[in-house]
Amino acid sequence: MTLAFFLFPHYGQPQGNLIMTSSLYDTDYNHWIQDTIQQIQSRNFDRIDWENLIEELESMGKNDKRALMSLLTRLLEHLLKLSYS
Repeated sequence: MTLAFFLFPHYGQPQGNLIMTSSLYDTDYNHWIQDTIQQIQSRNFDRIDWENLIEELESMGKNDKRALMSLLTRLLEHLLKLSYS
């Protein structure tokens, strides 16, 4: 069994409010974020939309990496312009 199974035993399984929460993710992202935060703070882990939460956390890392690469590329371009001017 994977570590994720132990950390998120209900991941991928339908839970009481999961269908409504998934729909909320698709229709009102900001409300979904607030609802997810509230569920975590209240420790209502069985009502969290794990699939979409994990997807969001994974994409955050990818977005940060892309932003860093873009900034480093821009820095390199400017350093090259300085060295050849």
